[in-house]
Amino acid sequence: MKMIKYNKIKCYLSLLVFIISIPLNLLSNIKEPKPPEEPNITETKSTNIEIKSTKKTGKKEISSELFAYNVTIIFEDKTILSGIISFPKDSIKVTHKKKGFIFRKTIKWDDVKNLRIVEWKAFAKNGSTNRNLILYYFYPYKWKITTKAGKIYEYKGKIPYLHKLILTNEDGSTDIYSYFVDYWKITGKKSGYWKNAKSVDFYYPFKHPNKKVFKIINFK
Repeated sequence: MKMIKYNKIKCYLSLLVFIISIPLNLLSNIKEPKPPEEPNITETKSTNIEIKSTKKTGKKEISSELFAYNVTIIFEDKTILSGIISFPKDSIKVTHKKKGFIFRKTIKWDDVKNLRIVEWKAFAKNGSTNRNLILYYFYPYKWKITTKAGKIYEYKGKIPYLHKLILTNEDGSTDIYSYFVDYWKITGKKSGYWKNAKSVDFYYPFKHPNKKVFKIINFK
């Protein structure tokens, strides 16, 4: 009888130990949360562009890189000069019309055969009126560009860096110009004439520039 009671007590104790051990085992399987990791940040290195310059402004440096070309220049009076000229850009952006659409295209000067000025445009200088005399600046405004591949493009607008060029050859260097000035003299209410061009036609200088102005650049 005592043996039976002892076995029952032993059984109860074993069951109690098992019940108590369940939550302890469960707790032992619960992992503690990991501490937050620092985000993995990949550094992006910026590309530093070195700008070489000989000219400075108050805010930034300006690149003075030039592109030299071997050319032959033809002037209005048929004078021809050969030598080297330099541009601040190596290409020109043009628009041209084809099949009813306007196309934009960048043309390298290296691919150009010749550049011809077709027409000039008059710009009156503010405050230049002196009685009946008005000063006008004529800048190239319509150009024809022929490429070495035989393509022809028209360009309308001023190209400021082509207003004055320095041509260098074995004789030295000289300044050449694509623009000129003239004075419109008013002789009456509806009449007048150009002082330098010697013409009464107001539009005459638009296609007949000063004799010493260059009008064609042939690229070699």
